[in-house]
Amino acid sequence: MKNVLMVSYYSPPYAGVSVVRVKKYCKYLPEYNWQPWVFTVDPRYYAGKIVDDLEDIRNTKTIRIPYYKVPGKVFLVKLFFPFLVAAFSLKNKSKLKAVYLTGSPFHPFLLTVFLTGIFRIPTILDFRDSWSFNHGFDGRNAGSLKEKISEVFIGSIEKLSIKFASKVTFSTHILHEEYSNRYSEYRHKFKTITNGYDPDDFISVKPRKVVNTKSIILTGKFKIYTPEVVYGIFEAVKALNNFTFIYVGGESEELIELAKEYGIENKIVSLPYMPYSDSLDLIAGADYAMMTNGMVNGTGTKIFDYLALKKPVICFVPEGSIISHQFSDIDHIVIKEGPHTNDSILDGLEKLFSIKTAPSENAIKEYSRIYASQDLAKILNEIIAMNP
Repeated sequence: MKNVLMVSYYSPPYAGVSVVRVKKYCKYLPEYNWQPWVFTVDPRYYAGKIVDDLEDIRNTKTIRIPYYKVPGKVFLVKLFFPFLVAAFSLKNKSKLKAVYLTGSPFHPFLLTVFLTGIFRIPTILDFRDSWSFNHGFDGRNAGSLKEKISEVFIGSIEKLSIKFASKVTFSTHILHEEYSNRYSEYRHKFKTITNGYDPDDFISVKPRKVVNTKSIILTGKFKIYTPEVVYGIFEAVKALNNFTFIYVGGESEELIELAKEYGIENKIVSLPYMPYSDSLDLIAGADYAMMTNGMVNGTGTKIFDYLALKKPVICFVPEGSIISHQFSDIDHIVIKEGPHTNDSILDGLEKLFSIKTAPSENAIKEYSRIYASQDLAKILNEIIAMNP
């Protein structure tokens, strides 16, 4: 069994989607002769945003930066995070075959300069989203001076990181294509490993119905991504009879207050963030599912849960979204690209309600996390062969 250090500031029990990719790799990589070690931080740095969801990494060796109760502790731990990763990697060089770096904060990516360039430890950079040319939701701030300066600064770090990385992986084909166009000299390093679902998560799902009406559910972030869709959905709920909108996530209190303003408290069920298994029970019990994403190249992970549970889905996304490219050929998915008006939202819901069929097994099988971990294991084997 070969050891790989999985470097991720956000790791279970953090309550957020950013932990899922690493968590599932930790679960399945041992099946392909790779033993993950996780390098992360004490959960108290997450400021209470945690859930009891450690099952997939319970048998994984986890190294956590201790918690220090000092002023500015979160800023300081993020600042020193890369140095501590480098020190740990160098100290354990004889035991580690590779290092995998993912997610936020962005600056640990620069570690490839030291880990691979100097210490000769093979590295993989994993981009869940774009960085240097990520101008926020819908790219609406792309032209500002601040964004241009940020692009140059982060782009310099990014290019240097990619230059020294052994391989670079992306969560979508669109990201892969964008980075290939921008850094064509390094495109030979690039691979795509899409997000997906873990079949084990759905074995014990027990559908939980919370209303007696027809219902649509959204789990995760909502208003922060697409506020115009929130208002449009609330208008639709107000207009439709015998229909309930269910929300599960960190914006629950805000949506409850907004529902009061619309006078539809009795047609909205808004629940706080909860353990993943409980969310799946609620999704299974709903009639339809919904997702929104404000970024052209963002997919998130919820759509894969909806697919695995064979729910008809409506997606509100920007024009040219990766969601449109990747899922438009699946019959039970309705995709509505922006701009999102009250009329277009209502039209999308009517199309959703007309769906009568469930997806085929072949439509969802390719998105299994088992296959994703197998792909990562192959890449890990490639990079250690490059550095015998």
